[in-house]
Amino acid sequence: MKKLLFYSLLSLSLFALPSCGSDKEDEPKPEPNPEPQSTIIPVSSLTLDNTSITIVEGETFTLTATVTPDNATDKTVTWTSSDATVATVSDGKVTAVKEGAATITAKAGDKTAECKVTVTAPKPVNEYVAKAFSVSETKQVYFSSGNLQYYYKNMEWRFAPLQYDCIGSGNKNISDDYDGYIDLFGWGTGNNPTLASNAPADYATFSNWGDKIKDGNEWQTLTADEWYYLIHSRENASEKYGVAEVAGVQGLILLPDGWKLPEGLSFKSGLTAFDVRGQEYYKTINNYSAEEWRKMESAGAVFLPAAGYRLGTSVDVVGDYGWYWTSSFEIFDDAVARKLYFGSFMADATYGCGRFCGCSVRLVCAAQ
Repeated sequence: MKKLLFYSLLSLSLFALPSCGSDKEDEPKPEPNPEPQSTIIPVSSLTLDNTSITIVEGETFTLTATVTPDNATDKTVTWTSSDATVATVSDGKVTAVKEGAATITAKAGDKTAECKVTVTAPKPVNEYVAKAFSVSETKQVYFSSGNLQYYYKNMEWRFAPLQYDCIGSGNKNISDDYDGYIDLFGWGTGNNPTLASNAPADYATFSNWGDKIKDGNEWQTLTADEWYYLIHSRENASEKYGVAEVAGVQGLILLPDGWKLPEGLSFKSGLTAFDVRGQEYYKTINNYSAEEWRKMESAGAVFLPAAGYRLGTSVDVVGDYGWYWTSSFEIFDDAVARKLYFGSFMADATYGCGRFCGCSVRLVCAAQ
């Protein structure tokens, strides 16, 4: 009985004890500290160091973008081109692909900036390599790299930058105060290149133009017989000349003695038919782009532009005919000298010409 009473009292005491930790579980838990909120600083402006540029095909130009403020949250600049066939852009570096125009756009945030890009074609380069041409049985020469030109204002003599360069109608301005080049000269006017008189007596003495070129070579003008031999009498002569259009310019091609045709190109010797003549027919025989011509001239080909002639201050037949002086004069007529004369249908050095006419000059020096 006593044992039963003990267990009863123990059970009651256990029910009377408070539950451990029950009050703390009912208390509210503290909120965690919130993360600090970051402040976003937007881009306020975007500028480029150039708003327009002109670059040559194949070249590059780097644009610099300036983003403000300095502490903008995201200063990343993205670049795009309006025409990737003309100009591409990567990280501000613009690459000119081909001739044309494109707009380069830079973007940072919601701001944009533009640069207008003009791509120009590369300037042609004269890649002429002088090769030997026979002008008699015992004489070989090198041709100059272009027709002779003169600039009175600077007292400057030079060879044309490109073989197919010619001044054309600009020769009508011939005078002692003309601010530009001329390339049609009266016969033997090395000492007076701007002489435009129509009086034969003013051209009585031949003054060699070649003496004016100071490059260590002894430049000369071919005689009429030498021109004739070159075109008609040297070995395989008929295979080594032909009319052509080069980079849009009409003229006569001469090939050196040891000619080797560049790979991928063709050459047709000869002329058009007599009744098929005029500047539009030159290209029916040979037609070369500037790039193709660079390959031809690097193999030694010479091109004589059909630069026409000048009479006083009038210029005629540019693109139709070439009139090139020889150093030979007519024995029985002191008012006449000989010239190389060619058109699409003919080429000969037996023609006489009034010494007062303005003709082209292509100089030669002895082959080494």
